Amino acid sequence: MCMSSQVVMTLMEPLLNKGHCLTTDNFYFSPELADILIQSLTDMYGTLKPRRKGVPKELLSKKIDKGQMIAYQRGKVCVMKWMDKKAVCLISTIHNPEMVQVQSHKNEIRRKPKAVMEYNNTMGGVDRLDQHLTNYPLIKKRGKKYYKIYIISSIEHMFVE
Repeated sequence: MCMSSQVVMTLMEPLLNKGHCLTTDNFYFSPELADILIQSLTDMYGTLKPRRKGVPKELLSKKIDKGQMIAYQRGKVCVMKWMDKKAVCLISTIHNPEMVQVQSHKNEIRRKPKAVMEYNNTMGGVDRLDQHLTNYPLIKKRGKKYYKIYIISSIEHMFVE
């Protein structure tokens, strides 16, 4: 197993064989981990890096239009690629390639995979935190001393206001 799969299995050890469902982001999931979790009576779903070992090559090479989806199923594991603004790859042991209709902010009816909707409901807070952390210059500019960045940023704010 790769290191990320070992981390998941170590953390999930007390919860295995109890019928739980695991949701994480693309750093941790792979088809190999899905097979191991299925054997441990644990379901899972989340985003997936399309270059992971065991992911069908067609998922990476096939071009699809916005709003379309392609899916591959092997036993209980379903791997999907859906095109929104950019391609989103998902893996799930509880979802099929079902699409649901949702209303967007502009009152338009759009179709999204059910797996995406449930992933957004469960992982929204973590992804939102990661998104907001990118706005802070202290994290982006690692080579400089943090106090220099803070002082320069404070001076810039004084002149802007």
